This record gives sequence, structure tokens and C-alpha cells, in this order.
Amino acid sequence: MGSAFATALTQATMVAATKAAKRTRIGRSVGRGYLPPPIHVKLAANPAICPPLPVLALSIEPSISEQGQQRRDQIWAELTG
Repeated sequence: MGSAFATALTQATMVAATKAAKRTRIGRSVGRGYLPPPIHVKLAANPAICPPLPVLALSIEPSISEQGQQRRDQIWAELTG
């Protein structure tokens, strides 16, 4: 009985999700100016969570020395052989 109930519940959930997906309108119903910010202001002000852009840029695109780039190229050549 438990297995049949679980199966019926799963099927009912899938049907409900499908119906909801068909009803869902993708898009914005209000302008961006009326929406709350995507992150709380206090979180955005915390540099540990949202570092300043210059610091963030360093972590995403680190500067690589000429020697480091040569070593990367050497490793890549060995891997792709």
C-alpha cells in the first residue's frame, strides 16, 4: 500500500508541475526599478561576500608571468601530445 501511495503521489506531483509549467509566463511583469535588489544591501556591502571589482578581476583573470605562461604551454603540449 505504501508503494502504491508513493507512486500515486509522484504521478500527481508530476501532473501538477506540468500544469504549472504550462501556466507559467516567462518574463517580467514589472519594470526593474520596482523589483527588490537581487542581493541584500548589507551582503552587497560586505567585501568578503562581494569583493570590489578590481580584487574580483584579479581572482578571475590572474596575471601570469612570461615564465608561468611558458610552463603552461609546455604542460599543455605534453598533455595534448
